[in-house]
Amino acid sequence: MAKKILVVTPGCDAQGHLLPITEAQKAQLEDETMLTASGASYVPGLRNTGTPAHTHALEGVGGEPLGYAALTFEALSPCCTGPVVQAMPVLAEALHLDWAFINEGQTLSDFKVLAMDMDSTVINIECIDEIADFCGKKAEVAAITEAAMRGEIADYGESLRRRVALLKGLRESVLQKVIDERLQINPGARELVAAAKAAGLHTLLVSGGFTQFTRHVAQALGFDQVKCNELEIRDGVLTGDLVGELVDGAVKKATFEAACAARGAAPTQGIAIGDGANDLPMMSVAGMSVAYRAKPAVAEKASRQIRFGRLDSVLVGMG
Repeated sequence: MAKKILVVTPGCDAQGHLLPITEAQKAQLEDETMLTASGASYVPGLRNTGTPAHTHALEGVGGEPLGYAALTFEALSPCCTGPVVQAMPVLAEALHLDWAFINEGQTLSDFKVLAMDMDSTVINIECIDEIADFCGKKAEVAAITEAAMRGEIADYGESLRRRVALLKGLRESVLQKVIDERLQINPGARELVAAAKAAGLHTLLVSGGFTQFTRHVAQALGFDQVKCNELEIRDGVLTGDLVGELVDGAVKKATFEAACAARGAAPTQGIAIGDGANDLPMMSVAGMSVAYRAKPAVAEKASRQIRFGRLDSVLVGMG
């Protein structure tokens, strides 16, 4: 069985800039885990200063080190990870750092498919909530969205239809306003998708969101495949209904599995990233499941969490 490597990555600010791991934090991590930091994989956009510890550091003005962009620690046998697993949640919370155990020697090219949710994962908003703002119903729609993402509504499809019905009568032009005025790509999403494509992975944007938004995001980031819901529009007006198959958790899972199978791969050779309860079915069969700024019920079931940092922190330690 492969040994495990502890990977620790920093948080980021509202603009997506990393908040470097300081020397003091590194020392505290080594002390608490009783492990030595021995290396770090490349994080896009950061400079390798060639520090003696062979970790990657950020340089400030004049070349003075600001701290580390990521740390990896000495490999452990799986049976020896228990004390670290017990210590890291509290420590990482206090230091605003993300952490995970990965298999020693694992590379991004070991995987065949990268599947990502869109709303609140690849992008910063829940699109349906922002659309509803234009008819004064954002609070009502957002409350249903939040409950659905926490897994408190058993029938996701019915909750989506309820929310879409509240949009009836809005002009189609509102959708473009949301794209132009409110939609932003989350930090690290572009870099992660680009790295996955460069490593030969098939990239899949699979969303309970809508075609107008997935089309924009897929084009901006270069996703190979998209699966999403479609709003019914007649004469430039939203009817309050959906067209075609409703994309829920089960459909997300099936789409992910089909994408893997089309490349002769098992789902365990795929990476699935999401934040809500409707992402759990595809995450549950993926070889690596990543919870990004996720609801507690999702985070606790993922193999890796990103609570404070960028999406491309997934690349650290992946060779």
